[in-house]
Amino acid sequence: METLSMLSVYDQKPWQKAYPKWLPKALAFSEETILDRFCDSVSRYPDDPCICYFSKTYSYKEINRMAAYKYPRIVEIIEEVPKTITGKFLRRKLRE
Repeated sequence: METLSMLSVYDQKPWQKAYPKWLPKALAFSEETILDRFCDSVSRYPDDPCICYFSKTYSYKEINRMAAYKYPRIVEIIEEVPKTITGKFLRRKLRE
């Protein structure tokens, strides 16, 4: 019985009374992925700033070009990353 009363309170959505009048009660979500949106931004705004990283600003075109050769081609799942006694990664073991 407790679950039914909680469900009906949820269905009433009392928190929406506190919303401003201009705020919609429901949101419509797009089926686009973040990659779709990024590709759209690259084509529409290639020279606009995309990311400010430390003191350098990168445009959408630069990020897209960078991503073309820096993304991983193969991903291997391993149980434990090989490390030295001090905790640093053993990169030569990872390359094997």
